[in-house]
Amino acid sequence: MEFKEWLAEKLREKNLTQAQLASLSGINQSTISRYLNGEIEPPLETWLRIGRSLDIEEKEILLAARVIKQDAFVVDSSLVQIPLLPHAIPCGTPVEYFDDFSEGIIFIPEDILQLRVGKSYRMGRRLYAVRARGDSMIGEGIRDGDYVIFCPDMEVEQGDVAAVEVSCQGITIKKVRFRGDEFVELHPANEKYEVRVVRKEELRVLGKVIMDFGFHR
Repeated sequence: MEFKEWLAEKLREKNLTQAQLASLSGINQSTISRYLNGEIEPPLETWLRIGRSLDIEEKEILLAARVIKQDAFVVDSSLVQIPLLPHAIPCGTPVEYFDDFSEGIIFIPEDILQLRVGKSYRMGRRLYAVRARGDSMIGEGIRDGDYVIFCPDMEVEQGDVAAVEVSCQGITIKKVRFRGDEFVELHPANEKYEVRVVRKEELRVLGKVIMDFGFHR
């Protein structure tokens, strides 16, 4: 179910107008109108925010957003906050300062996150998210607009999918293969795109991709 259909259904169930929802949720009415018209898709935190304002159980929201499947275990109410990064960060900025450039926060159910990284994020491992662009990694299940979560504190090994930056051209997601001491191959997961070979000094590996999610599944 698309968000516009889900939201329209909930407004009918609750017998609420767009103006009333705007007042309850604190979201601009014009933005709500664009959601209902299917002009834009909201991030997960907006699903949750609207759901809470309508007194809807979190599990129902996560099911509707396809973050969890119908047969998944009940998701614990606790959520992990992960900084959402823009694609372009000032050239040479150390990872330690990435928080200063975050453009928002996304919320991941703790149970889902632990399936991928255990409880290591509680022991100082940092997590960041970036929105995927294009369809070059569709073979890995990463679609345009998905949130991709990566960890700069996990080692990127041969063949891992990673968040990388080439010559300060912004963050991109690719499968990494190291070729000797001088070159790195960046492999897409779509036959439409070619493998890119760059020199190691042109490349900065930002972190290992640990999961992605979106509203397409």
